Amino acid sequence: MQMTPRLGVALAIIQALLLAVFLLPASAQAAVETYELQKAESQLLFSCAATLHGIQGEAKEYQSEVQYDADQLHLNLPAEVSIAVAGMTTGNKLRDRSMRKMFSAKDHPKIHWQLTSWNCPTVVAGKAATCSGVGVLTIRRISKKMALPFEFSMKDKRLYISADTQVNLADFQLKAPAMIGLIKVDKVIHIHLDTVWARAE
Repeated sequence: MQMTPRLGVALAIIQALLLAVFLLPASAQAAVETYELQKAESQLLFSCAATLHGIQGEAKEYQSEVQYDADQLHLNLPAEVSIAVAGMTTGNKLRDRSMRKMFSAKDHPKIHWQLTSWNCPTVVAGKAATCSGVGVLTIRRISKKMALPFEFSMKDKRLYISADTQVNLADFQLKAPAMIGLIKVDKVIHIHLDTVWARAE
Protein backbone atom coordinates (compact mmCIF):
# COMPACT_ATOMS: atom_id res chain seq x y z
CA MET A 1 0.00 0.00 0.00
CA GLN A 2 1.46 3.33 -1.08
CA MET A 3 1.39 6.12 1.55
CA THR A 4 -0.27 9.29 0.37
CA PRO A 5 1.04 12.73 1.44
CA ARG A 6 -2.04 13.30 3.63
CA LEU A 7 -1.64 9.94 5.38
CA GLY A 8 2.04 10.67 5.95
CA VAL A 9 1.24 14.03 7.56
CA ALA A 10 -1.43 12.46 9.82
CA LEU A 11 0.97 9.76 11.01
CA ALA A 12 3.65 12.37 11.70
CA ILE A 13 1.19 14.39 13.83
CA ILE A 14 0.16 11.31 15.81
CA GLN A 15 3.77 10.37 16.44
CA ALA A 16 4.55 13.90 17.60
CA LEU A 17 1.60 13.90 20.03
CA LEU A 18 2.60 10.53 21.50
CA LEU A 19 6.18 11.67 21.88
CA ALA A 20 5.05 14.86 23.61
CA VAL A 21 2.99 12.87 26.13
CA PHE A 22 5.86 10.56 27.02
CA LEU A 23 8.33 13.44 27.29
CA LEU A 24 6.11 15.55 29.57
CA PRO A 25 7.60 16.12 33.02
CA ALA A 26 6.16 13.84 35.67
CA SER A 27 4.69 16.82 37.52
CA ALA A 28 2.74 17.89 34.43
CA GLN A 29 1.37 14.41 33.85
CA ALA A 30 0.31 14.00 37.48
CA ALA A 31 -1.30 17.41 37.95
CA VAL A 32 -4.75 15.83 38.33
CA GLU A 33 -4.73 13.46 41.28
CA THR A 34 -7.29 11.46 43.23
CA TYR A 35 -8.03 12.45 46.82
CA GLU A 36 -9.86 10.12 49.17
CA LEU A 37 -12.14 11.16 52.02
CA GLN A 38 -10.55 10.53 55.43
CA LYS A 39 -13.52 9.42 57.52
CA ALA A 40 -11.55 9.20 60.76
CA GLU A 41 -10.80 12.93 60.50
CA SER A 42 -14.12 14.09 59.04
CA GLN A 43 -17.59 14.82 60.41
CA LEU A 44 -21.02 14.92 58.79
CA LEU A 45 -23.52 16.17 61.37
CA PHE A 46 -27.23 16.91 61.19
CA SER A 47 -29.69 18.52 63.59
CA CYS A 48 -33.27 19.71 63.79
CA ALA A 49 -35.78 21.19 66.19
CA ALA A 50 -38.34 18.98 67.96
CA THR A 51 -41.22 19.44 70.39
CA LEU A 52 -39.30 18.94 73.65
CA HIS A 53 -35.70 19.49 72.62
CA GLY A 54 -33.43 19.65 69.64
CA ILE A 55 -32.09 16.51 67.98
CA GLN A 56 -28.48 16.02 66.91
CA GLY A 57 -27.13 13.20 64.81
CA GLU A 58 -24.20 12.03 62.74
CA ALA A 59 -23.70 10.12 59.51
CA LYS A 60 -20.98 7.57 60.19
CA GLU A 61 -20.94 5.62 56.94
CA TYR A 62 -20.15 7.53 53.76
CA GLN A 63 -17.66 7.39 50.96
CA SER A 64 -16.26 9.66 48.29
CA GLU A 65 -13.22 10.56 46.27
CA VAL A 66 -12.48 13.65 44.20
CA GLN A 67 -10.14 14.60 41.40
CA TYR A 68 -8.07 17.71 42.14
CA ASP A 69 -5.93 19.60 39.63
CA ALA A 70 -3.04 21.02 41.64
CA ASP A 71 -1.80 23.15 38.74
CA GLN A 72 -5.15 24.81 38.09
CA LEU A 73 -6.18 24.69 41.78
CA HIS A 74 -9.49 23.24 40.74
CA LEU A 75 -11.76 20.32 41.62
CA ASN A 76 -12.68 18.19 38.63
CA LEU A 77 -16.43 17.74 38.48
CA PRO A 78 -18.71 16.09 39.20
CA ALA A 79 -17.66 15.27 42.77
CA GLU A 80 -19.88 12.81 44.61
CA VAL A 81 -20.62 11.69 48.15
CA SER A 82 -22.66 8.61 49.03
CA ILE A 83 -24.19 8.35 52.53
CA ALA A 84 -25.56 5.11 54.01
CA VAL A 85 -28.89 5.69 55.77
CA ALA A 86 -28.16 2.74 58.08
CA GLY A 87 -25.09 4.62 59.33
CA MET A 88 -27.06 7.71 60.38
CA THR A 89 -27.60 7.82 64.14
CA THR A 90 -29.01 10.16 66.78
CA GLY A 91 -28.06 8.06 69.80
CA ASN A 92 -31.64 6.85 70.34
CA LYS A 93 -32.58 3.46 68.86
CA LEU A 94 -36.31 4.15 68.67
CA ARG A 95 -35.74 7.50 67.02
CA ASP A 96 -33.19 6.02 64.62
CA ARG A 97 -35.64 3.29 63.64
CA SER A 98 -38.27 5.92 62.83
CA MET A 99 -35.73 7.93 60.83
CA ARG A 100 -34.70 4.94 58.71
CA LYS A 101 -38.33 4.05 58.11
CA MET A 102 -38.95 7.61 56.90
CA PHE A 103 -36.07 7.26 54.40
CA SER A 104 -37.29 3.77 53.33
CA ALA A 105 -33.79 2.52 54.06
CA LYS A 106 -34.44 -1.03 52.85
CA ASP A 107 -35.45 0.11 49.36
CA HIS A 108 -33.28 3.24 49.25
CA PRO A 109 -30.21 2.52 51.39
CA LYS A 110 -28.17 5.53 50.30
CA ILE A 111 -28.43 9.30 49.96
CA HIS A 112 -26.40 10.81 47.14
CA TRP A 113 -24.90 14.28 46.76
CA GLN A 114 -23.23 15.40 43.54
CA LEU A 115 -21.40 18.71 43.19
CA THR A 116 -21.88 19.83 39.58
CA SER A 117 -20.38 23.34 39.56
CA TRP A 118 -18.38 25.59 41.83
CA ASN A 119 -16.92 29.07 41.92
CA CYS A 120 -13.92 29.76 44.10
CA PRO A 121 -11.44 32.63 44.33
CA THR A 122 -7.75 31.91 43.91
CA VAL A 123 -6.76 29.22 46.38
CA VAL A 124 -3.70 30.06 48.48
CA ALA A 125 -2.05 27.15 50.26
CA GLY A 126 -2.84 27.18 53.96
CA LYS A 127 -5.66 29.74 53.68
CA ALA A 128 -9.39 29.06 53.51
CA ALA A 129 -11.31 30.40 50.52
CA THR A 130 -15.06 31.03 50.62
CA CYS A 131 -16.63 29.30 47.63
CA SER A 132 -20.08 28.77 46.17
CA GLY A 133 -21.25 25.51 44.66
CA VAL A 134 -24.30 23.99 43.05
CA GLY A 135 -25.18 20.34 43.22
CA VAL A 136 -27.89 17.71 43.18
CA LEU A 137 -29.16 15.91 46.29
CA THR A 138 -30.97 12.61 45.71
CA ILE A 139 -33.12 10.98 48.38
CA ARG A 140 -35.41 8.05 47.56
CA ARG A 141 -34.85 8.66 43.83
CA ILE A 142 -36.06 12.25 44.11
CA SER A 143 -33.37 14.72 43.01
CA LYS A 144 -33.27 18.41 43.83
CA LYS A 145 -30.82 21.07 42.73
CA MET A 146 -29.26 22.89 45.69
CA ALA A 147 -26.84 25.72 46.31
CA LEU A 148 -23.97 24.96 48.69
CA PRO A 149 -21.67 27.67 50.06
CA PHE A 150 -18.50 26.14 51.48
CA GLU A 151 -14.95 26.84 52.61
CA PHE A 152 -12.07 25.20 50.78
CA SER A 153 -8.39 25.07 51.66
CA MET A 154 -5.28 23.04 50.95
CA LYS A 155 -2.51 22.40 53.45
CA ASP A 156 0.25 19.81 53.63
CA LYS A 157 -1.06 18.15 50.43
CA ARG A 158 -4.50 17.71 51.97
CA LEU A 159 -7.83 19.22 50.99
CA TYR A 160 -10.19 20.65 53.62
CA ILE A 161 -13.86 21.33 52.83
CA SER A 162 -16.43 22.57 55.36
CA ALA A 163 -20.01 23.68 54.82
CA ASP A 164 -23.34 24.45 56.47
CA THR A 165 -26.65 24.01 54.70
CA GLN A 166 -30.19 22.81 55.29
CA VAL A 167 -32.62 20.39 53.70
CA ASN A 168 -36.41 20.57 53.76
CA LEU A 169 -37.84 17.06 54.05
CA ALA A 170 -41.00 18.14 52.22
CA ASP A 171 -38.93 18.79 49.08
CA PHE A 172 -38.31 15.04 48.94
CA GLN A 173 -41.86 14.01 49.83
CA LEU A 174 -40.75 12.96 53.31
CA LYS A 175 -42.90 13.40 56.38
CA ALA A 176 -40.96 14.12 59.56
CA PRO A 177 -41.57 11.32 62.08
CA ALA A 178 -43.59 11.85 65.26
CA MET A 179 -42.75 9.67 68.26
CA ILE A 180 -45.45 8.40 70.61
CA GLY A 181 -47.75 10.86 68.88
CA LEU A 182 -46.40 13.69 71.02
CA ILE A 183 -42.85 14.49 69.97
CA LYS A 184 -42.87 16.11 66.54
CA VAL A 185 -39.73 16.69 64.52
CA ASP A 186 -39.25 19.78 62.38
CA LYS A 187 -39.13 19.25 58.62
CA VAL A 188 -36.03 21.43 58.18
CA ILE A 189 -32.77 19.57 58.77
CA HIS A 190 -29.55 21.52 59.35
CA ILE A 191 -26.36 19.93 58.05
CA HIS A 192 -22.77 20.69 58.99
CA LEU A 193 -19.74 19.00 57.50
CA ASP A 194 -16.00 19.17 58.08
CA THR A 195 -14.11 16.93 55.71
CA VAL A 196 -10.47 16.06 55.13
CA TRP A 197 -9.19 14.55 51.88
CA ALA A 198 -5.79 12.91 51.38
CA ARG A 199 -4.05 12.02 48.15
CA ALA A 200 -4.67 8.39 47.19
CA GLU A 201 -1.60 6.19 47.35
